[in-house]
Amino acid sequence: MRFAIHNSEGQLLGFLLMTDKESFGECIFRLFPKKSHTSETKDSDMLQRLQAIGKLKYIILNGLIIIRYTGISESIIIEDNLFTVDEQQYQLVELNNS
Repeated sequence: MRFAIHNSEGQLLGFLLMTDKESFGECIFRLFPKKSHTSETKDSDMLQRLQAIGKLKYIILNGLIIIRYTGISESIIIEDNLFTVDEQQYQLVELNNS
């Protein structure tokens, strides 16, 4: 499964790449490279931290995707393609294979 990550303004921030297992697996976050990225934002900082962690574990339970990682106290819970980190909400858009 592959998803584009958008912030609340609809800007493309990066990607969430997940193994194609049915109910569990590993995933990684990737920050979208910007040509004119002159200032750090909360959004890019969050994705840089998650990207730096590397492989993360996920599990799918009752329609929720739960991503767990070491070093941060809370899991990321994705429901209806929405998740919140550091009080910021993000939307996932599934990328189709083409």
